[in-house]
Amino acid sequence: MPRILVCILTLTLFLPVSGAQAKEGDLTFGLGLGFSYSGLGGYAAHHFGKQSIALSAGLTTYSSYGHSYGAGLSWRHTGLLSEARFAPNRHALGVYIGAIGDESYTNKTVWGGGPSYHYYSDGMQNTGLVVGLSFLVSDGRDRRKMVALSLGYQF
Repeated sequence: MPRILVCILTLTLFLPVSGAQAKEGDLTFGLGLGFSYSGLGGYAAHHFGKQSIALSAGLTTYSSYGHSYGAGLSWRHTGLLSEARFAPNRHALGVYIGAIGDESYTNKTVWGGGPSYHYYSDGMQNTGLVVGLSFLVSDGRDRRKMVALSLGYQF
């Protein structure tokens, strides 16, 4: 089993399992699949006010040709959408920069970034389902442009 997956699974043993809300300055952790998790992986997010900064790491590619890993950094803010129209603290706009895939047949990580939207089922600082959508552009030779999804769970 790839080392990164073993590390991520080991980290989950130390995560809180209660539904308590994170306090100002607390860390939350997430596991999932997609751009928010740098592939199949996880993230650690630091919350301050209506904002969070997350560092992610994951397995971007695994095939008979080999595998590649990636990392990413994202910033999210729940106060950018009108709270009068939307459930407070559940809709976040932000930016992601990091691994977005790999080059065909070489398994080299492709780096890029772009704007993102995330929906937190129980609020940004609570445990629950997280769904994300982003428009990403790569810096690779092929200059990829894509709409990417992510799905995961925040602890």
